[in-house]
Amino acid sequence: TRYRVLLPAANLGPLGWQSQIIHEKDLATHGWQQLPLKPDDIVIVSKSHCPDILPAVKQAKETGCTIITDFCDNHFDRPDAIGQHQHDLLKIADHIVTTTPELATTISALSPTPVTVITDCFEGNKHAPRFQPSQGLKILWFGSHTNLDTLKSVYPQLVAYAEKRPLALELVTNLENGEQVASELTQGGLTVSYSAWSQHAIKAAYRDWE
Repeated sequence: TRYRVLLPAANLGPLGWQSQIIHEKDLATHGWQQLPLKPDDIVIVSKSHCPDILPAVKQAKETGCTIITDFCDNHFDRPDAIGQHQHDLLKIADHIVTTTPELATTISALSPTPVTVITDCFEGNKHAPRFQPSQGLKILWFGSHTNLDTLKSVYPQLVAYAEKRPLALELVTNLENGEQVASELTQGGLTVSYSAWSQHAIKAAYRDWE
């Protein structure tokens, strides 16, 4: 959301564009009551997992708004309502934006609507890549807590590696019980720590971890 919505919106103002952000849950509940539409408006639907917004998006389309849908992840094969929602957004879009050429190829096979690739932005100063591990190895994992299952899927391999070489893993995410989760993941030669996500925390982690 930060890279696909908040930062782009913050940079549109200096370019002369007016933008407003509405959470999809508010849109599903209240429609466009607090944000009256005009025919020349552009509605961008980004990273939506709420099928209940579809009536409001259709209303915007009928009003004459241009609909742009932004996809960051490939959920098109999901057999549930969220998967169907992605296909519904493909059908209603006047233009489609995605993050990678690979995802653009996937989408182009599903929809004739034009697709543009806009990669995620970068924050902070540019640094040269570095990998200079000492006797132990320090690994950083950061992202949404909803993606922790991807870490857990490779966790046994990390534990096995830590038997041969000390391994420290730092989690930077948004968990209410993050320290407890880190404590539960600590095992054998693998030490896990947790920092709540913030701009300061992620910059410090880039500086201190491999």
